[in-house]
Amino acid sequence: MVHPDTGETIWLPMRRAFFLPSNMPIFLGMLLSPQTVGWITTWQVVNNSYSCFMNYSNRNASSSLTGAQMVASMAAAVGISTTLAVRVRVLMDKVAHRPWAATVWGRALTQAVVPFIAMATSGTVNLISARYAEALEGIVVRDASGTELGRSVIAGRDAVAQTAMSRVLMPLLPASIPPLIMHGLQKYKPDVVAPFGRMVAIKTVVVASVLCIGLPFSLAPFPYCVAKPTSELEPEFHNMRNPRTGQRVDVVYYNRGL
Repeated sequence: MVHPDTGETIWLPMRRAFFLPSNMPIFLGMLLSPQTVGWITTWQVVNNSYSCFMNYSNRNASSSLTGAQMVASMAAAVGISTTLAVRVRVLMDKVAHRPWAATVWGRALTQAVVPFIAMATSGTVNLISARYAEALEGIVVRDASGTELGRSVIAGRDAVAQTAMSRVLMPLLPASIPPLIMHGLQKYKPDVVAPFGRMVAIKTVVVASVLCIGLPFSLAPFPYCVAKPTSELEPEFHNMRNPRTGQRVDVVYYNRGL
């Protein structure tokens, strides 16, 4: 698979087609590890390191991203997501004695909310930190023939906003469904998940299955190649014509990035 802007081959682990094997260890680590500050921080470093390179590999390449910006985005994402996750963990501990927290739904919620908030926050912060230049400087837009028409700040902001929303949706199913299924089995079929090894195997299958659904669930609403009417862009694009053919351009296209 090659990048649509640069023509360079995208490293296999950074491709969306490799999402399942790349994210399985991260999701399992977050769900199986104790919700302590040390483990939360460890998995956030791992998750954000992966997200940082993923954002770079699938960026809109018309906007540059330096190594220093990559490091800064990862540091910001780790700091903010870890702080939020720890604070939410403390909040969950405070409500653990409530009657509803002992139910299957309650136990699943208290286990799912920390990984979800941590991953949604880190993914969004990492993305914005890495791609903020697209929202400030704009990205290249083209007509249907691929002719470059200029840079649009509105298109850049739209690309970053849509990708940020997909980052929030991405961990929703993987963080919420596996705890619900596992706590349901522990309550109603405890003999099935009693051995630790069997429990890990079942959770692995559940997480893998949910990830297969979660990726299209988060990406499908936001097409990779965005078509946008010129009337929704800056005034200089409203009466745009192809510089080579002179044909009027009513719709432009741009790479949203992943």
